[in-house]
Amino acid sequence: HRNPKMKMRWVHCANVGRPTILRLAVKYQLHPLPVEDTIQLAQQSVPIVRKYNDNFFMVIPLLRLTASAKRMLGKYRDWRNSRHGEEEISFESFFDVPEVEQCRLAVYAAGPPKFDTVISVMTDWKVSKL
Repeated sequence: HRNPKMKMRWVHCANVGRPTILRLAVKYQLHPLPVEDTIQLAQQSVPIVRKYNDNFFMVIPLLRLTASAKRMLGKYRDWRNSRHGEEEISFESFFDVPEVEQCRLAVYAAGPPKFDTVISVMTDWKVSKL
């Protein structure tokens, strides 16, 4: 339960299994179709936005640079900034294709009349092949 002074509740879960998702579905009376999409979240590859009854459901694929790619980008920026007008070398010639990680985020948002609950479920970050 939440403090009565709080106007909104946000439940965030990372890397949870089927039992936890089903418990959330029962507690918050979630529609079964987005619950199944959340159970299969790692296989979702495209963004989704849907309305079920008075609630909203979204799947958002997320990408970020790996730690090693961020370090390489930082080195490239430092090198580029230190060259001041000298011959430019392209980002691509500085290093190979940068590594990225991906994960999936499912978001449930309560609709009318209260708009008071957000539930988010996220998969683990995994290195992605480009």
